[in-house]
Amino acid sequence: MEVATKAMLPAAVEYTDEQIGLMKRTICNGATNDELLLFIQQCQRTRLDPFTKQIYFIKDKNNKVNVMASIDGLRLIADRSGLYAGQTRPEWCGKDGNWADVWLQDEPPAAARVGVYKTGFVEPLYATARYRSYAPPQASQWSTWGKMPELMLAKVAESLALRKAFPNEMSGIYTAEEFSKESPKTEDVVEVAVSEAPKLPKSSTTMTGTSAQKKSDVGGKTDLIGLFEDAIAAGKTEEEIDAYLRQEFGVTQENFHMTPKQLEQAYGGLVGTKK
Repeated sequence: MEVATKAMLPAAVEYTDEQIGLMKRTICNGATNDELLLFIQQCQRTRLDPFTKQIYFIKDKNNKVNVMASIDGLRLIADRSGLYAGQTRPEWCGKDGNWADVWLQDEPPAAARVGVYKTGFVEPLYATARYRSYAPPQASQWSTWGKMPELMLAKVAESLALRKAFPNEMSGIYTAEEFSKESPKTEDVVEVAVSEAPKLPKSSTTMTGTSAQKKSDVGGKTDLIGLFEDAIAAGKTEEEIDAYLRQEFGVTQENFHMTPKQLEQAYGGLVGTKK
């Protein structure tokens, strides 16, 4: 395979003032000027398009900026390197350690592995992801982790393998699936499963702890389904919502645990101004 040269690579994207303004109002909502410039530099370094959701900006609860990419974004970075020579098909294994190229069991696989071929290397660069290390605890049957755990685990393994093969190009850039394991530790929480679940009446939201005495009235919405619907209406994708809630509050779409105050903060971060 021909090695990439500077002339072969796409030119670094130059954004107009209008695009930068749009980026700060939407994709990088709440970012400082320096944080916006940092994100733009990552977009230019990776040559990923933030407007097509190949790369996106997340600011966590500690005000740390995180840049995440979709799995397609990582694949594109690898392909543009000129050194990417394909990859192995994903494989899964159960607790017995026997690998298979198709997962037909009802229970989730114990692990998945993917190998990436890189020009100049004799063997593929393999990465293995264990289910217990990446799957969210008690994943809802309506979530992607609940419905297709083998696919989600394979995406994690592929992300690990791609970054292992191309560390310079992908350093510091992760996919949302790699952080699905994190969950909050709080007693006073609001709980509801949202991702692709049947729509529940506003009154059916389950409250636990001291939150059971009252509901959070955020932007006219009284539950997390309303927050999710408004964020989608505001132009956010499910991937962006999942990454924001995980980084900012340590929760996932599969298993929400949020206090009323966190709900209000999340509404401001995902939707913008309160209604």
